[in-house]
Order: sequence, then structure tokens, then C-alpha cells
Amino acid sequence: MPIPDEWEGAVDEFSWPTFYQWWKWGPKESVAIVGAIGSGKSTLEVAILPKQPSIAFLATKPRDPLYTYLTEHGYRRLQAWPKSTPIDRFPNPGDRVIVWPQIKNLGEDVTRQRRVLQDAIERIFLTGAEDRGRRVVVMDEARYLTQTLGLGKEVVMLVLQGRALDIPTVVGAQRVSWVPREVWSEVHHIFIFGVRDRREILILRDLGGKIDPDLIAAAVMSLEEFECLYVNRISGRMAITTAPYVV
Repeated sequence: MPIPDEWEGAVDEFSWPTFYQWWKWGPKESVAIVGAIGSGKSTLEVAILPKQPSIAFLATKPRDPLYTYLTEHGYRRLQAWPKSTPIDRFPNPGDRVIVWPQIKNLGEDVTRQRRVLQDAIERIFLTGAEDRGRRVVVMDEARYLTQTLGLGKEVVMLVLQGRALDIPTVVGAQRVSWVPREVWSEVHHIFIFGVRDRREILILRDLGGKIDPDLIAAAVMSLEEFECLYVNRISGRMAITTAPYVV
């Protein structure tokens, strides 16, 4: 999409390789990615994670091409967060794991899933002081974690306190309104795929920190398929890019 003249200096447009080189993701900085099914949200999650040395990915679905892709590309699957190994030494620096409890039915297994993911979040949080800057926690489906599994308190706690403990988080959601409002106050980087719902756009307008809210709304409305708007809430920089196809 050509950048309109009136956006000159306010919104950059980059190819993905150029954006990836330009974008800086600090050790205390959290990320939110918002996009509907098929928009490119999962592709973007995978594409940005090489920026960080160690990843704990919290999986919420019984099966998903994204999760399979991760296990085939260096991520170790865990049915639960290990209790036998001192947590401040597990995973090792550079290790990438996906906490993916097995689900066969929607009764007992969902209860177990809640227990496993709650335990993982709490153990990562409680040992954060000994594990500074070594692990990014990816929560792929915010609504499922917070509403279906009832882990809203744990998710908000990890994001709000994670900055002090150098535990960056990545929170993904299909809609802006599905991310707890408390989380937005700590998010440094926002990636937004095309949004057409007026109510969602009204929420987006208020998330840009020092950025003109009308500019954010106009940029989001202009996005073409698979394009996303990047917003840095701290610096006020914005850019439009398209993540490469990964999964």
C-alpha cells in the first residue's frame, strides 16, 4: 500500500526483511498481536520469536498447524512444566519449549489443561528474579486463557509484573477487546492486522500512547490483506509491513 502524503514521517512502510532488521525488541518489552483467523497473526508470532534467545510457548488448542510447525523446528513439547528440575535452570538459555498438554475430550482434559498452564505461568513468574531476561512467554490465545480456562488473573499478573522481572510476554488475540484492558498498559509493541469492526477501532484509537488516535484508526482501516500496522506505544513510531508466510 503506498503511504499517503499526509502520513509522511508518521507511518513508515517496510518489506518484512527491512522491518525485521529495523525493529528492536528489548528484554523488558511485551508484544501484543491482534488479528482474525487467517490474517497472518500466527505467521507473525513465529517470525518475530528468533529475536529472543529462549521461548516458553503456552499452547491452548488440541491441534494446530502452528504448534506442529514449532515442534518440527526446534521446539521441545512438554506435557507439563517439569517439577523435578530446578526451574531457574530449566529450560536452559537458548532452549525453546511448547507447553502443550494433550486434550482428548472437553471435560477432564480441559480441567487438566487449566491446571498445567496455570502451574506453568505461576512457576515462570515466581522464579523470574533468578531467570532474568532468559525467557519470553508466548500466550497465543488470550481469550481462551482468560475466559474459557479462567486464568485472567494469572495472565494479567505475568504481563504487569513481568516487566520488573525481565520476563517479556507475547499476547495474541483475534480481537482487541479480547485482551484484558490491564494488559494494554504494559504492552510496548502492538501488531494489528486489518480491523473493520467500528467498536474494535474505537478501542484501538486509545492504545497508541502519544500517537494521534485518528492516525491509528485511518492506518488500520487502510490495511490490505496480510498487511499489519506496527505501533510502538513508547516511541510513537508506526510502520506497515507484511510478515512472510511461515505456517
